[in-house]
Amino acid sequence: MFHKWATQCQRFVFLLLLGSCSPSFNWREYRFEDDPLTFLIPCKPNEQRKEVSIDKEKQVLVMAACNVENTNFTISRLKRAENMKTEDMIVLWQKASLHALTGSDHIEAPSKDVKKLKIENKEVMVYGLSNHKGIQADWRWFEQGQWVYQLGIYLGKKQEKNKVDFEAQNMFFESIR
Repeated sequence: MFHKWATQCQRFVFLLLLGSCSPSFNWREYRFEDDPLTFLIPCKPNEQRKEVSIDKEKQVLVMAACNVENTNFTISRLKRAENMKTEDMIVLWQKASLHALTGSDHIEAPSKDVKKLKIENKEVMVYGLSNHKGIQADWRWFEQGQWVYQLGIYLGKKQEKNKVDFEAQNMFFESIR
């Protein structure tokens, strides 16, 4: 189940990032069409949908992505699988994300970097993960209602030495309302 989902996610991320825009930072609000949450993203995103299987359920993975100066910003969401704990779904998504970057089938369960974030006056547990193999990525996952979200920042090989501005990264990860 994991390998099939990871391969689907890998293809999906690659196609979406290929079509991303590349202006300078131009912050704007973004919201999935039927979602109460609003996110800040630094450029106009392209949105893609892909059907994936999670715990024998078909789910639609929706991702919005854009590119600024060789840095990709992504906002994704999946409906929480009915028979799966949120934490288990996040670990599965972490493994799929790592597989998409490394191509490896030998991925151990990632360690959890857990923080609290305030969304709509509620504290929400946010799980983070970073990877530095070929492409540097920084991710955050959280649950809100029936949805599990992933926010991601991907730096291309040329950008590894010039990390995303700390303020821009914080704005992207912490501006959810």
